[in-house]
Amino acid sequence: MTQEIQHLIENRLLQLGNSGISVQIAGPEAVSILEAIYQKGRDDSEREIRAAIAKQEAEEYITKAEAMELLGKSENTLWKWNRSGFLPYTKRGGSIFYRRDLVVSILSGNHKK
Repeated sequence: MTQEIQHLIENRLLQLGNSGISVQIAGPEAVSILEAIYQKGRDDSEREIRAAIAKQEAEEYITKAEAMELLGKSENTLWKWNRSGFLPYTKRGGSIFYRRDLVVSILSGNHKK
């Protein structure tokens, strides 16, 4: 595990542009300090990955208002389309979202019930 920690630290330093910095830790606390640094790096990486996934998911969906504008349809029409299964929506935090690809397929005339 210590090689993996050292590799993580070296990579992080290179990312920060501090390749001239070296770190030496000695004594009985060395392993716990390195493990803490390693865990911090893993936590940061997980947060970055979750943020990227959330951003990608947000880009795959559009709001109800955006769907109404793009399709030129009323809220009532979108509600009927959802009920019939033609254009289903998903709710997040009480807001309604539509899949962008389905809206585009309706616009292009390629969407079928």
